[in-house]
Amino acid sequence: MNQIYNVTNAFADAGNPPSQLVGVPCPQVQTAIVSQMKVMGSYKLGPVTPTCIQANHTSAVGQMEAVNFTIIPTIMATGCHIQVRQTHARQVWCSQ
Repeated sequence: MNQIYNVTNAFADAGNPPSQLVGVPCPQVQTAIVSQMKVMGSYKLGPVTPTCIQANHTSAVGQMEAVNFTIIPTIMATGCHIQVRQTHARQVWCSQ
């Protein structure tokens, strides 16, 4: 599960939207990301589907951004491709 923790924190340091392949089934990835966001007080969770997690993040200086996780199953049952994108809070994006 350490891989999932790294994904949930990777976007904070990334200049470009990160994309990672992890060796964990997608349902576990989704559960871990949602759980992590609920624990962090700076996130307001939005719509959650099996392939997309949307949330708003408020930074320490009050700037609001939308954070969108796209979760894509791989051919392998124990693999999951995760894309993370940050946008201005008024935009919503999840690839299909």
